Amino acid sequence: MVLLDVNGVSKIYSPRFYALNNLSISFEEGSFTAIMGSSGSGKSTLLHLLAGLDKPTSGTITLKGNEITNFNDNQLTRLRNEEFGFVFQQFHLLPVLTALENVIIPTSFTKHRPSSKEVTARAQTLLERLHIGHLAHVLPKKLSGGQQQRVAIARAMINKPSIVVADEPTGSLDSFTSSIVMKEFKDLHQFLGYTMIIVTHDLRLPLLLIE
Repeated sequence: MVLLDVNGVSKIYSPRFYALNNLSISFEEGSFTAIMGSSGSGKSTLLHLLAGLDKPTSGTITLKGNEITNFNDNQLTRLRNEEFGFVFQQFHLLPVLTALENVIIPTSFTKHRPSSKEVTARAQTLLERLHIGHLAHVLPKKLSGGQQQRVAIARAMINKPSIVVADEPTGSLDSFTSSIVMKEFKDLHQFLGYTMIIVTHDLRLPLLLIE
């Protein structure tokens, strides 16, 4: 079933610069999609449009049958928190909070927040699946880059999003750590079944995803 549909989308920043030009693409529920391209090819722009972080110049984006390109700011804020999980190149962890506390943060902004016990158990399970459960009560400054990115991945999934979007998630990591993190990302996808969309310029990524 198509979860997210892009139809004839263009993003124009000036009369002569098209970041995207009449793009149409769809994403199936439960799929794992890697969008490849060099810097400046429009892949991050696409990700921002998909997640409602920006609006297209023309065209439509539909999520679960709802055209999100016409949503107002309040609707988009709710959409991003309830339907999307985000992983970025930079980890954006709060330094005064432990790994577990960082993972739990997004649950504070949901309309129907689960109990603290349920949220904590879910966060711990995610950390365990990413092989850092033993670091749940450690501050970010004591974690390696790969460990911090695993925390960020768990945080992206804590609200059980429909879609997880990742913008260059291994861009700040060395090649060895990148391989490990991407394998765990893929394993977590198979375990949870969320739709995942990753943009990257790393040519090794497709090989990691099919191993």
